[in-house]
Amino acid sequence: MKLLIVLFLVVASLVTLEAFAANMTGTTRRIGGTGNVAVDAPTLSATVAWTTNASGQVTGADVTWTPSSNADYTIRVVVGSSTGTASVVSSGVVSRTDSVTISPAVEADSVTQAKVIIFQS
Repeated sequence: MKLLIVLFLVVASLVTLEAFAANMTGTTRRIGGTGNVAVDAPTLSATVAWTTNASGQVTGADVTWTPSSNADYTIRVVVGSSTGTASVVSSGVVSRTDSVTISPAVEADSVTQAKVIIFQS
């Protein structure tokens, strides 16, 4: 009798799992999103002049650039493992130079690459 009950429970659980799995098919839904979105560059180019302290460490960057529209921007400069960020409010559309403080300071002779990122905020 016990064997019959166990066998019944095993068969019932398999049928239940199979029915549940059958209900799972086709349940994936697309929630939302966008297709490709055009992005306008905030500037065509930027130049950087480095600021150093008396010890020869890079402490800042003067970024010269021309905004593509009068808007608010954020300028981020990455030098090695150090980063600096500056906020620009109502930029105008003429060439400008913005100072970005780099923290912590970086030894100038160890700087081999830098990245300037300008994005509209």
